[in-house]
Amino acid sequence: MERFRWVAILTFGLVTLVSGAPVEADAYRQKILDLNPVGYWRLGESSGTNAADEVSASDGTYRNGVSLGQTGVMGADTSAGFDGSNDYVEIPHVADFLVDEGSIQFWFKASRTSSRRGLFTKDSSGFDTGGHVSIYIGSKRVKVRLQSTSSSKTLQSAQISADAWYHVVLTVGAGGMKLYLNGAEVDTDSYTGGLGTSSGGTGNLEPIALGSNSWGSDDLVVTPLQNYFSGDIDEVAIFSYALSPAQISTAADPGWLFTDVSATTGFNVQTASGTDASGLHWADLDADGDLDVIVTGSVASRQLMNVNVGASFSASTLSGMSGRQGALVDIDNDDDIDFWHRDEALFENDGNAFMTDIGDLGLSQPSNNENAVAADVDHDGWCDIVMFSGSNKNWIGRLQSGAPVSLVGTDDSSYGLNDSGDYGNGDLCSAGDVNDDGFLDFFYHYGSGKLFLSNGDGTYAENASGISVVTGNSDKMGSAWGDYDNDGDLDLFVPRYDSGQRGYLWRQDGTSFTNVTVAAGLTDTSRQRSACWGDYDNDGDLDLYIATATGDNVLYRNLGTGTFSPVDEGTTASGAAHDSVFVDYDNDGDVDIAVTQAGGTNTLLRNNTDDTNYLKVRVIGGGGGLTNKAAIGVRVDLYNATGLTLLARRDIGLARGFGGSAPLWVHFGGITNTDTYIVKVHFVSGVRNVTVVPQTASTTIGSTTISQMLTVKEGGKRIVRWEEVRPTP
Repeated sequence: MERFRWVAILTFGLVTLVSGAPVEADAYRQKILDLNPVGYWRLGESSGTNAADEVSASDGTYRNGVSLGQTGVMGADTSAGFDGSNDYVEIPHVADFLVDEGSIQFWFKASRTSSRRGLFTKDSSGFDTGGHVSIYIGSKRVKVRLQSTSSSKTLQSAQISADAWYHVVLTVGAGGMKLYLNGAEVDTDSYTGGLGTSSGGTGNLEPIALGSNSWGSDDLVVTPLQNYFSGDIDEVAIFSYALSPAQISTAADPGWLFTDVSATTGFNVQTASGTDASGLHWADLDADGDLDVIVTGSVASRQLMNVNVGASFSASTLSGMSGRQGALVDIDNDDDIDFWHRDEALFENDGNAFMTDIGDLGLSQPSNNENAVAADVDHDGWCDIVMFSGSNKNWIGRLQSGAPVSLVGTDDSSYGLNDSGDYGNGDLCSAGDVNDDGFLDFFYHYGSGKLFLSNGDGTYAENASGISVVTGNSDKMGSAWGDYDNDGDLDLFVPRYDSGQRGYLWRQDGTSFTNVTVAAGLTDTSRQRSACWGDYDNDGDLDLYIATATGDNVLYRNLGTGTFSPVDEGTTASGAAHDSVFVDYDNDGDVDIAVTQAGGTNTLLRNNTDDTNYLKVRVIGGGGGLTNKAAIGVRVDLYNATGLTLLARRDIGLARGFGGSAPLWVHFGGITNTDTYIVKVHFVSGVRNVTVVPQTASTTIGSTTISQMLTVKEGGKRIVRWEEVRPTP
């Protein structure tokens, strides 16, 4: 279920809908009370039939079984749920509601938007004494009808989505009628009447109904009602003056840490439908100092170029690329990032982010596979391609250097990927250096999960090491590796698509894995599709984000004790999620969240932490004979100033999630930017130690300087401030 949050405020002459992220419930309550409402119903009761008015003007009554205790827009407080059949809230009229200058606000989340549904109504049949008002859903829009004694004035918003929270405000009075949605003015009318005598008669004396329409009711009673609402309503208030735009913005901001910037940046393109994976792959494709993204998808695979460090994205379609998994790779070690797709096609970067399909490079044997992994399996400094097939074994495409490069495919059993029972459905795969030998290992979603561990010589041995999960065509999902307990080895989260079942958190102790899902406090049982690790709060440990196919996505904060707590920071991004990933798309030092959606547009959530408690690291391999240029699979460790205490571990460009890759720049939180640290980069040629004070580090790429980013190049000198200019072709 999608859980965007919207607030509705009605000020005579203005209605507003705003989205945001929840603050503490008490803080939001105080924020509304500071605006001096004449009526304020939080609808946060857990039982009973009384809907309390916070300013004691007029308590309401829950009628016909309104569902109390539903998840509210504030998270810590609850909302009222309506079944769309016959339940509603009735609030008696009092004289304070006869406002000629006024505002109405509320939040709502509709489970259905295709037919007319009442939200807030103070109305009856006919024009009567004027000032009748109804706010409702019609034609997938928020609509307003305000009446004089002889005519109706109307407003409406753009189309809205089901299962998303909206904030609505209507203002009325001398400034005209105005409707606001999520803090933005969406429609106006010059009519200056309100709910009192300014609409031509003695004013609106009708009771209020929430969750239905009373415009066909008898005078001075709410019944008979119609157009019953299906969904949740929260934080309803009436004001005796027209709220200003600034006040509406305040009321529409629940204080979430994350802001949905999908529409404002142009990230809201559709790539996926159905169950074919839509993966996210972030890299600086045009060498201008910000991360661009390739998104695979069954509707259309897209390339979104980052413009002006996250201000917007310019989208184009990658023809010939379908959905499912792909891999970022500098296939020819020419210092720009190419892309391999599971369709057995390389999209070669010309150095300016123009991607050309140049075919399979000789690797055409895999079939019926959904995955593709880039890995330098033999440590020759060139990335190879690994593909787990559904019908004709598993394959390694060994890269042959030269001009042009080519791939030679092998399914030889001596490589250890094709023992009996080790291949079959071609589902997705995640990667990480699990046994810390410097070579990438692979977790293939087949059977109960196949973990192929490198022998350190280009061959592999299948050893689940205690891991057992549910996979299959009806249980497709994307797993992710990360060192969540900062002990230096990789742990694994595997989602579970079956409804009512938790995913799996497998903690590594160096030799085997233990399922700690329950002990860690991971309680989500919705249909999980994907997951990703990232330190969203810059406190030094990896947090977990789980993308679900049928409910709200879940952000778990790492408490640093081996346990997690679910938090609502405006990150629900509800819909039929596919892939998700933490990425600092705007170079401000905190990781944002990107999500692909099936049957809808993709989501980008900007993190507003905006502190200096971070260090970013960019790694460049030496190429042939050393580490692959893109540093795919390279481990980066952060130590204290003595080099004796490991603080955190990150890994570059790993295959992960529902068809995606980890970003090619890594992020560490929990930093004091004036302190000294040692970064240890595990190159093929050996571990390189770099001492850094984050405040003094920067990397300049093109015309973009990225503060607190360290660039480390294999075989080069120690670099704290890096500047590069791409030569003009």
